Amino acid sequence: MIPKRHPTARLPRKRMLPAMLALVLTGTAVPVSQLAAAPAPAGLAGAEMLAAAQPTESGVRVHRTSFKDLGALFPLQLRGVDGTSGVAFSVRNDEVVTGARLKLNYSYSPALLPNLSHIKVLVNEQVAATIPVTTQQAGENLQREIVIPPRLITEFNRLNLQLIGHYTMECEDPLHSSLWANVGNDSVLELTVAPVAQTNDLALLPQPFFDRRDVRPLELPMVFGAVPNTGTLQAAGTMSSWFGALAGFRGARFPSLVGELPARGNAVVMVAGKAQAPAGLTCQTSRAPPWPW
Repeated sequence: MIPKRHPTARLPRKRMLPAMLALVLTGTAVPVSQLAAAPAPAGLAGAEMLAAAQPTESGVRVHRTSFKDLGALFPLQLRGVDGTSGVAFSVRNDEVVTGARLKLNYSYSPALLPNLSHIKVLVNEQVAATIPVTTQQAGENLQREIVIPPRLITEFNRLNLQLIGHYTMECEDPLHSSLWANVGNDSVLELTVAPVAQTNDLALLPQPFFDRRDVRPLELPMVFGAVPNTGTLQAAGTMSSWFGALAGFRGARFPSLVGELPARGNAVVMVAGKAQAPAGLTCQTSRAPPWPW
């Protein structure tokens, strides 16, 4: 439902009908379980490209996201006898995690006692792995790949790194300068996800076109069955402005296509009837429900 405070909510209902019908047809003809993730918007480079999904023929996708893309603008600083820092991540409603890996770049103090010190990897406050700190590798830039059990991952998640640090067997200062470990924000969280079939129900809107759990930029193609007239363009503008407002900080792009569907990803198809449907889209005649306003 478009929030009532949104200015486009006051457009005449006849202008909204093509957009509403488009959503019905798209959900019926192209199940979400058969769609690959939309490609990352042009212009992204370096670490930002790690957030793009990589689809496979079976529909399984691999999302690789750096800590920087998850909000860690600087390396994580773990200090003291119990230093903790981390990032938040989430999983789309139309995906289920089947595998997870953490590719960690880190270093730690040469003063840490190996038999008393270690680094814990926690997902939602549950221990996923424990990293030992050895004297031989102290002070070096290290890389480690950690397998995270998918059962620990839910809808909204918190990934934390916790330093348990000690520098002496005697009484110690819990904030001593020698108690440190750094985790690079170029570390990468890799999630293998499988699609989950969604019900063809307008009550799910704005899903699957927009999911607030997805922190990646929104790219939602607007597909026209034929050269659009003024009314159809107004409907497309209404839809794109709504989705753009929902995307917020993520940013949004709405490429347009005429008479063809995008190679992959979800799309909003603007048609006035079965005769205007683009090739590859099988439409079913249905009576659109009335809008609630």
